[in-house]
Amino acid sequence: MTVFAEFLLILFLAISVSVLAGLGAQRFSFVHKTPARQLDRAFVVLVLIYIVLFTTLTILRYLSFNVGYLDDYTSWDLGQYDQIVWNSLHGRLFETSFFPDTPNFLGKTFTPILLAFVPLYALWTSPMVLLVVQTVALALGALPLYWFARARVGRLLALVIGIAYLLSPALQNTNVAEFHEVALLTPLLLYATFFLLRGHDAGFLVCLGGSLLVKEEAALIAIMFGVYLFLFQRQRALGASLVMFGIAWTILLLQYIIPY
Repeated sequence: MTVFAEFLLILFLAISVSVLAGLGAQRFSFVHKTPARQLDRAFVVLVLIYIVLFTTLTILRYLSFNVGYLDDYTSWDLGQYDQIVWNSLHGRLFETSFFPDTPNFLGKTFTPILLAFVPLYALWTSPMVLLVVQTVALALGALPLYWFARARVGRLLALVIGIAYLLSPALQNTNVAEFHEVALLTPLLLYATFFLLRGHDAGFLVCLGGSLLVKEEAALIAIMFGVYLFLFQRQRALGASLVMFGIAWTILLLQYIIPY
């Protein structure tokens, strides 16, 4: 089975299970009698199950050097990030030997977020730290999605939407494909969107600012957020400022910081 066919199959199953869960929940009266707190706790339990399951899966793949899933598990990406964090822990910030054209990873892409892993490496120096944090981060992205859906369509359908997120093949394939810092954009942008739609500007800006430390292309997303603020939330000053900042930040990174 090709990766594309596998993706479509898992996507079909995820949507089918979510729809059946929603229809079944609406049909059975006991669901409607379930206290709201129990539904919230049920979703938290589902998130915890995801964390345990995919933490175990990614670590076992690493320990067994598993091949044949998605692509061969060469550990190239995991190895390069492990080296970068390990070198940063020992005072050689972002130093890497993986790229012949630059000894510093910031010369390839702007990812200062990797420094957040340095204290964790001080406690446990292992690439498994990267795998665990990536799994937890992706799983926690389900929470703002659930919170927003809960306020708009009720806890029952919010639970179904949250399950669809956790069953998403895009999420799961990202989770098990070694480690990539860009995966951290998923939870950060989900929280940023949640705060944006709730009108919580401070929370939105903090999460968006965090995403700008993950990858340079996050600045383009910041521009789109600014357009949304300007046109739909009628926050002209904030929206225009965000658009101009995103453009300036993109130029600064691509023309000056990364080449330097």
